[in-house]
Amino acid sequence: MSNVEKEAKKKTKMSRINIRISSVLNDWLDEQTRLTGVPKSTICHLAIMNYVQQQQTVGVMADIAKKMEKGEKGVSYDL
Repeated sequence: MSNVEKEAKKKTKMSRINIRISSVLNDWLDEQTRLTGVPKSTICHLAIMNYVQQQQTVGVMADIAKKMEKGEKGVSYDL
């Protein structure tokens, strides 16, 4: 196995979690899975990724606001 293949495997290593959700959310996930063909686990994965991005954006925006208050110029961030 090449180094590239090993690195790719590291990046795609997945972990399993168990969560409890309401029957309403479960019904919604079932319906979305039926309509889209996207598995529940993928929908949950995407929702968590979206949440992480939102939290990171909030943190970056807070940093930018602080720097703007201090009058710093040339503030730039890569999200």
